[in-house]
Amino acid sequence: MQELKSGNETDNLEDRISLAMDKIVQETIGDIAVSDQIDQPSPKKKNILGRVILSLAGIAILAGAGFYGYKTYYYRDKFFPNTQINNIKCGDLTAQQTEELIRKNVEEYSIQLNFRNDVSASLDGKDFSYAYASDGSVEKIREEQNPFLWITGYINPKKYEVAENITYDEGRLEEQLMELGPMQTNQMEDPVNAWYTFQNGHFEIIPEEEGTALDTAAMLESVKKAVSEGQTQLSAEDCGVYAEPEVLSDSEALNAEVEELNSLMTASIHYWLPDGSEEVLDGNILRDWLLKDANGHYVKDEATIRAKATEYVSGLADRVDTAGKDRPFTTTSGMQITVSGGDYGWKINQIQEVEELFKNVMENSQLGREPIYAQREVSTENNGIGNTYVEIDLTAQHLYYYQNGQVVVDSPFVSGKMTSDRWTPPGIFTLTYKEKDRILRGERRADGSYSYQSHVNFWMPFNGGIGLHDASWRGTFGGTIYKYSGSHGCINMPYEKAEAVYDIITKDVPIVCFYTEPYELY
Repeated sequence: MQELKSGNETDNLEDRISLAMDKIVQETIGDIAVSDQIDQPSPKKKNILGRVILSLAGIAILAGAGFYGYKTYYYRDKFFPNTQINNIKCGDLTAQQTEELIRKNVEEYSIQLNFRNDVSASLDGKDFSYAYASDGSVEKIREEQNPFLWITGYINPKKYEVAENITYDEGRLEEQLMELGPMQTNQMEDPVNAWYTFQNGHFEIIPEEEGTALDTAAMLESVKKAVSEGQTQLSAEDCGVYAEPEVLSDSEALNAEVEELNSLMTASIHYWLPDGSEEVLDGNILRDWLLKDANGHYVKDEATIRAKATEYVSGLADRVDTAGKDRPFTTTSGMQITVSGGDYGWKINQIQEVEELFKNVMENSQLGREPIYAQREVSTENNGIGNTYVEIDLTAQHLYYYQNGQVVVDSPFVSGKMTSDRWTPPGIFTLTYKEKDRILRGERRADGSYSYQSHVNFWMPFNGGIGLHDASWRGTFGGTIYKYSGSHGCINMPYEKAEAVYDIITKDVPIVCFYTEPYELY
């Protein structure tokens, strides 16, 4: 490649152009001088003026041609004005000078790597022997220029991109890259799938978390490619090297699952309870009725919901049922006692209630209702016993039948003998049924006979085989007869009194049996 001036070629060309222009100017000046000596216009004078004009035009043309030729010669080994290669201004520079600038630019090379969470790091080219190697591309561009068209550099500037043919030490590059914090596996955070949680009474989707875990091998390949191409910025995000969550917050399946779960949460059952209060079963409780599978997904599983409904109803019955539980009672004598046992009182029909509740939940019902009861208390007065009831004082051996708060029947009686197999247990009961002309039998012996057999006219059972009835075989009632000659557990009454009770008692009349003094069974 030749420099801009080689020997005396350029100087000779300029001298020849200068001598020619001087000759033309001298001849023109001579013609003008001659014309000045002519006082009057004449054809000759006019001719001289024409020659002057033509001479000046020739000078201009010759000067322009000389300048153009000069520039043409000048750009025979240089880039046209305003030429750029790889964003380097190389107009009026030779290919060699241009490559030197490229080389210098390369020697200052570094690449910035951008990671997630606004973390960035730079790799300096000198640390991995980054260098420029010419492949002749720059010289080829220069050779393809037609020097006669140098003026196009002003009219239509050119920009070129050529491969910089970089060389670098891949091993050192890998070492430098792998030392960066974001490339350390112990500093990486795995992505977290979009999920849902229960809050504010319903399920809400928790957006996914991208994390910072990345494929180090893929990142290395991306960096190598970027370095080979001379890139100065590289985004790990754009390279697609990060491990991505498998489930996103806009997942149709996830949103459908949350919608289904929230549909269950819309169920709301307001239980109206005997004491006038309400118990609400809604999403805050129903959330725990869902089955959580091995993957952490909530599932609306029928078997699980039925089991939860059974558990809930059992707990509701514990809170609501009063049958058999302690109940305050005031005796006819004015004594304040507590009566326990028996079957009288509120009692939820747990089997039916479980089925009804299961149906309500599965249908996402929103309603208010009572639990399904197997039995109820007859009144809210007198601790649930009301003003119509039968009082059986097992200590005093006396019965009082209250109707609308008034005693309508009172009678002595004989209750069960105070042995473990014959005594009359305390408690509050209701009539099972009533029947006339009934034969009561004891246990059946091996020979087919019974331990006892008695005919009664009025039979009113209330506690299994224990009931109220007349006892025509007894001549006296009351006192302490029960202690040594009591019944087999029944309340033995005089005929007339048993008949009176039989005539007015109904199934929903509470029967209150109690002892007012301590007792022992023998």
